[in-house]
Amino acid sequence: MKISVHFKSCLLGLVSLCLTGTSIEMTSVRDEHKNKIKHEAYSNLERIMEEQEERLGIIHKDKPNLAFEVSNYDERFFAVYTPENDTINFNSKSLTCETDLIIYQFINWLEGNEVENYRIVLEHELGHFYVDKLNESLGKGNWPIFPDSKDRAGIIGLRIISEGIAEYFERTHTQQLDLFTDSEWPNNLESYDATDLPKFKWLIYGGGYHLVKPIIDSYGKNGIKYLMLNPPKNDEITNLEKYQNKILQELKENKLGP
Repeated sequence: MKISVHFKSCLLGLVSLCLTGTSIEMTSVRDEHKNKIKHEAYSNLERIMEEQEERLGIIHKDKPNLAFEVSNYDERFFAVYTPENDTINFNSKSLTCETDLIIYQFINWLEGNEVENYRIVLEHELGHFYVDKLNESLGKGNWPIFPDSKDRAGIIGLRIISEGIAEYFERTHTQQLDLFTDSEWPNNLESYDATDLPKFKWLIYGGGYHLVKPIIDSYGKNGIKYLMLNPPKNDEITNLEKYQNKILQELKENKLGP
């Protein structure tokens, strides 16, 4: 099961290209970049985690595993965190980007700032790792564990909280603004349509960040913990502004500061 996914599209601004006779050359370039990213990830993981601790007021009690040979995911997903083995899996399809149609755009994107781009991926996936280990420290096992597929509201609620927290970890590094508005929240479950990937991504990632930001801004690690233990469910999915206000009020009443 795909537990958590950090979606970064390498199709943005894509124009059709006809490329021939480049497979050997591109394989060499892809391998070179893959090895460089692997080296940078291993070399800088602990430093990035220490910077997150200082920036977010948290403590990473462990270090995730890193894997670079995972190829069973769509190449548009750069990394997947799997809580059952505490592993950040870099998608080898993205690292090699074997589709000739997009290889030039992808290589140019990497060459533009390859270390920073994968730093962003690590920042996000470490957010998933932190919450998973926090849940384990409470004796509650891996997180998130999604409910039965029939409980669509429960699944969406967990996805929004999970990706929202991971986006918070990422955006405190990138300083990316919150451009989502409350008016964009769907008022029915059917509007969370995963087949419309750009819209679904915006709701889960952009919306998730918008939902958790004021809570974590005000309550820090206690806010993260409270969101983890109390994700939206049932009719709360269709009124997330109300859910957000409820969580803020409960944290205030419980006097749970940062």
